[in-house]
Amino acid sequence: MDWLDQARAFPLNWARGGSDGRQAVARTSSKRKDSPDGSAAHRLVLTAEHRMLLEIRDTLYEGRWDVFARDLEARRRAEPHVFDTVAETPDMLATIGAHLTLIAEMQAWERTHGTTLRSDGEAA
Repeated sequence: MDWLDQARAFPLNWARGGSDGRQAVARTSSKRKDSPDGSAAHRLVLTAEHRMLLEIRDTLYEGRWDVFARDLEARRRAEPHVFDTVAETPDMLATIGAHLTLIAEMQAWERTHGTTLRSDGEAA
């Protein structure tokens, strides 16, 4: 079995994490323009699903959203892809779509705030 076969067989259930229901909040110290005093921290509430996607990005895709999203898109189109990060179920296409939406939201947040999110809820 070559590295690609091993990667495809890699189980990702471990990445779900956060089953305790806790949510992390990513913060930056920059000021919000829409806050009356401009002092409120920018916040993004990270659910267990957000953290799972961050963990997958960092572990399997070397911290790159673009490669992760491209792989999910290929899986959605039934084209060759590197990792099976979504179980093959009747809801697989909807799950992939939801993951791509969350990824786009986190990418936008990172661009806006000039920082990189981490799975522990902090911003790097």
